[in-house]
Amino acid sequence: MKILQLKYITIALCFIGFVSCEEVIDVDLDSANRAVVAEGNIELGEPAWLKLSYTTDYFSDIDITYITNSTVYLIDDNGELDTLTYEGNGIYRGKNIVGEANSSYTISMYVHNRGYNATSTLFPSSAIEDVWFREKSSSIFDDDDETKYRIHVVISNDTEQENYYLFRFYVNGELKDDWYTLANSSYYPDNDYLEYSPSRVEFEKEDEVKVYVYSIDENTYSYYEQLNDILESGLGSSSTPYNPQSNFGENILGYFSAWSYDSYDTKVE
Repeated sequence: MKILQLKYITIALCFIGFVSCEEVIDVDLDSANRAVVAEGNIELGEPAWLKLSYTTDYFSDIDITYITNSTVYLIDDNGELDTLTYEGNGIYRGKNIVGEANSSYTISMYVHNRGYNATSTLFPSSAIEDVWFREKSSSIFDDDDETKYRIHVVISNDTEQENYYLFRFYVNGELKDDWYTLANSSYYPDNDYLEYSPSRVEFEKEDEVKVYVYSIDENTYSYYEQLNDILESGLGSSSTPYNPQSNFGENILGYFSAWSYDSYDTKVE
């Protein structure tokens, strides 16, 4: 699985892409002071990683500047500590602690002798029970004669708590439209199974499709929800773009998340 990455220009934010969705939202084309970009994750059964870099000025031709001299730690619920080791391209990676379900993790970094912390909780994955496709009704807005199909994803849902999900779709080995979508179980109260069909995602006959469903915590859900607002602002909305609230605190762009996921391979037939 590819690592999610962020691309920032000035105080612009681009979407994380384990996978990279590179929608750039320009707030100010003037020169800006560099800000720290921190993007990290720990997933079930894997060690944590954190990528550190600086934003670049909009008019600069300079390549991205990585932060190579930070000290980065991960602490779990039991107080165990893992020191992340720098391995190049701004990435620090842990070794001794791997993600466990129903555990919270705090990552700490030091940049210019200032410390920053971020915490996220890792929930168990929800199983993908079934995936199927339904032919989409044609409309006057369709730009070709190809028959389109909408996807329906059925996942298990723990009714004892509110659950939050992030969906991504790969088609023939490539991320579908650099796109993600969110759902939460509050829209499906008391259902042991959740059926989800995003309206903006279309497929064609013979497409090989891989579905990823990530179980995320509420704060991570809120972060991506804010990110949706930014992307929509960049696509013609009159609202002013802003940076999603980082769990590292003010003056930091990016986010540290914990999650588990299930995946499912299928084909449009």
